[in-house]
Amino acid sequence: MFRVKREHDREGRKNVQAAAIGNMIRQCWVPSDFIFHYRGYELKAMTLRLSAEQAEALETVADIESMPASEVIRAAITEHIDSRKNDPAFQESLKDRLNRARRPLRK
Repeated sequence: MFRVKREHDREGRKNVQAAAIGNMIRQCWVPSDFIFHYRGYELKAMTLRLSAEQAEALETVADIESMPASEVIRAAITEHIDSRKNDPAFQESLKDRLNRARRPLRK
């Protein structure tokens, strides 16, 4: 189990306390885009807001599959991204956006 507690100082930096199974690892000031390294993975903390119905459904799926809710969410995100990689319309839209972003840089 990996737990993270966040607080902010006056300058808006995050004070992150990370603990693994009750054993304090460290406390430090970090920027908001800090990436945790845990068990060989790079993890970026993000906030996700769900409706009560979505949260209940997520908890049910996680419980039935004996997985942490965060793993269920990561699997759903991976599946969604993979479907976009194989979607010709999405890929065409991505190419158009990249070309539009390059135009101002060419001048």
